[in-house]
Amino acid sequence: MAFNHATNFSIGSVRVDVAAGSDGRWSPLQLLLENSSLDATTDSVGASYAPKCHPETREAVTNDIMDWAQDPLEPKPVLWISGPAGAGKTCIQRRIVDLLKGKGLFAGAFIFSTNSLETNNESRLISTLALQLGQTTPNSKPFILKAIEDDPGIFKKSLEVQAESLIFGPLQSAHSLSTSSLPKRFLESIGWVSPTPMRPNFILIDGLDECAEGKEQAHIVGLLRKLATHPSYPFRIIVASRPEYEIRRSFASPPLISITRSLKLESYGADSDIRKFLIYEFARLRSTHPCASIIPLIWPLPRDIQILVEKASGQFIFVATVIKYLDHPRRNPVVELKNILDLPSQPSFTGGNPFAELDALYTKVLHPPDVDIPLLRTILHTIIHNRASYGSPLNELSEIDNLLHLDPGTTDIALSDLHSIVSLKSPVPPRISFHHKSMEDFLMSSARAGDLYQDAVTTNLRLVEARCRLSKLEITGGRKANHQLALAVIHLRLLPEQQMFEMGDFVLETLPRYMEEAFLATISGPQWDQVFLFSCNRALVGVYHRYACSKYSECLPPCRRLEGIDKLHDKIKELAGDSEMDGLAKRTILEGLIAGNSSIPIER
Repeated sequence: MAFNHATNFSIGSVRVDVAAGSDGRWSPLQLLLENSSLDATTDSVGASYAPKCHPETREAVTNDIMDWAQDPLEPKPVLWISGPAGAGKTCIQRRIVDLLKGKGLFAGAFIFSTNSLETNNESRLISTLALQLGQTTPNSKPFILKAIEDDPGIFKKSLEVQAESLIFGPLQSAHSLSTSSLPKRFLESIGWVSPTPMRPNFILIDGLDECAEGKEQAHIVGLLRKLATHPSYPFRIIVASRPEYEIRRSFASPPLISITRSLKLESYGADSDIRKFLIYEFARLRSTHPCASIIPLIWPLPRDIQILVEKASGQFIFVATVIKYLDHPRRNPVVELKNILDLPSQPSFTGGNPFAELDALYTKVLHPPDVDIPLLRTILHTIIHNRASYGSPLNELSEIDNLLHLDPGTTDIALSDLHSIVSLKSPVPPRISFHHKSMEDFLMSSARAGDLYQDAVTTNLRLVEARCRLSKLEITGGRKANHQLALAVIHLRLLPEQQMFEMGDFVLETLPRYMEEAFLATISGPQWDQVFLFSCNRALVGVYHRYACSKYSECLPPCRRLEGIDKLHDKIKELAGDSEMDGLAKRTILEGLIAGNSSIPIER
């Protein structure tokens, strides 16, 4: 009996529809994948590049977490692991995931990250957990897909409704099915139902502080409480984050405080683990570095390792950055380590900078000989804003050269000595980024970064100008792409509106003209029906009108041009969607619309 292509069938009183919707145009699994984030899971390509705990380190905290996890009488189902940046929270979480998987207890995870629009907010949390639940608890998979088939719009509903429909409902259905012995044995025989009685029930949330909105952080904590206290199918929850205000307040609230165990990484002495890490890594450098033949057999001295341990102040990110820096093939690690050890000590004190030693290291790494500070500052802050939420991320150093109008190879040269902090070989999809978010925090603080600090307003203003310049080159070069211009508007909208017009004549006159030229060039080409790419224009019209035209008795000419584009956009969008009109008739109408707005010739 074959079920490889089965779509709809019944077993006893249970109806199972898993392959396609009734119209045949979509499948529930496809919808689930499209509304989930694989990047947020522990099995993603990016996860394979993530740092892991060094062997024989973090054993005390790992044992405490696993003792809590395996205690059947544990009254608190939520564990909150908090610690500062660079304390090793993500490494610990990944080790816990491996241990839970080995015991068949892992249900799913969500790793928040500011690097992607899919992972810096709450919208895909439940769908991603449901996707994993279908794998870790196979009994529930057909019912998850059935729920999506019954309600394809489920992903537009609240997370609470999604949790009931995609998690608790399928678990209930799977349990009900298991009480019927005949269907259960039948599904076991075709591999749909696991005969094991153990239900994976651990959900791990990592980097909750990297969820961009504080209100969403609080909402997620409240949602996790519901997952942990469900009367029939409670989960055990492990959350790791920095102790940000909204997260602290949420876990301290009455509904959470009684069911949450807090674990502060600062309370675990990390010095011993950091020393083990350094001893192992220095041994590796002595054997594998291109300078290995001139490195002393006893290097570094125990007292030098102790100095590094003290400088780390419990932050693994410090020693990890040191090792990356020394690992550079064109550096003499013996000389460079001496330079690091000679950095002036800046002991922290109450009210002072707890990252003083890390800042001193970053300052040294970022100031190699003959560094061009203005150029490096511009490049580094462009990398900070290199996020998928701003459009297509920059994947190659040459793209930064192109964007910033630099000579080819300039960015490559500027970053050639900075591979210890800048990741130039990110996993698929590739993306230029920093090895750790602490670098971004450093650069965005004027007190910490000094001459490398640049405020976000300045960065976004420069990127608007750069994107518009590229868009103009595309138009004059005969290309109809308007992607760069769309990104320019995105960067513009990230600014406080009252600061937007610091760009003066550029925003008041040049940007609207670029918008008009790019729009008309697009609708004059063979892909005129792709005009929806200019949906960003409407937001710009409103902002422009409020801040540019409010000083005058009537709208400025650029504003009227933008409004004209907006109206034409709606007409063409309606024309493109008319299914009853043939292509020739549409083209005739399109030519009339263009003739009334521009003299740009039509491509035939």
